[in-house]
Amino acid sequence: LDPLDLLVRGWDLLKKNSTVAGSCTACIVTLDRNTGRLRAANLGDSGFMIVRVIHFEHERSLVSRLAFAQLAKEFRTIDRVQDRLDADSSPSSSSSSSSSAFSSSSSSSMSALVEVHAEDAQVNLLKSSNGNVTVRFEIVYRTAPLEHTLGHPKQLGHHPNTDQPTDSEEIEVEVRCGDFIVMGTDGLFDNLGEHEIAHRVVQAYLMMSAEGHSARSACGTASRALVSDAFKMSTSKHASTPFSIAASEELNLVYSGGKLD
Repeated sequence: LDPLDLLVRGWDLLKKNSTVAGSCTACIVTLDRNTGRLRAANLGDSGFMIVRVIHFEHERSLVSRLAFAQLAKEFRTIDRVQDRLDADSSPSSSSSSSSSAFSSSSSSSMSALVEVHAEDAQVNLLKSSNGNVTVRFEIVYRTAPLEHTLGHPKQLGHHPNTDQPTDSEEIEVEVRCGDFIVMGTDGLFDNLGEHEIAHRVVQAYLMMSAEGHSARSACGTASRALVSDAFKMSTSKHASTPFSIAASEELNLVYSGGKLD
């Protein structure tokens, strides 16, 4: 199935119903399980990102499976977004870029995340404090928003000057077994940075690899956590978010906080 063709056909059918009013962005993704090719048509500021866990190991002689499972559970208790909001609300705190490496005020032994390859800033390392557990992951792909101006995305609508399905960006990328595909609207991507989203993905991965949860259960938990995280950030007046960073650059002023949507 061709994503753009699906969008065009759906748009044509919708236009035949003259009573429908309004506008929306669109992101259609298809996945060929035989070839591992992901194809997409994306219009506006909805989109998706692909997170790949590329390496996982633990020193079996030093960490029992039970102990590793406990480390995984500890990491899952970290609410990175709430930690940031708490820090941002403190008078003595200073905002940090949403693209910074993981950090957490939690005392968990798996709370440290640092860049491991200077030449490839997309590769990240999650390591336990004693060095016995390592998870490496990378953000393989992330869609860019298609906007007329900041906060005014391309979208399909009932008005005469609407954008068209053919204005979509057509995407084709290779995926591997085990990759996590996170799809969302601007309500997600305006309020959470890539690393905050990947944080929940790594938690889902640990639920499966260390605790034996099914993919459906782990991804469901991660999805609900992402919705909660995005809502919390959207209501913040002080947090550094992707939208606040973009607004500060676009408007040449200091803007802070999330974006309700």
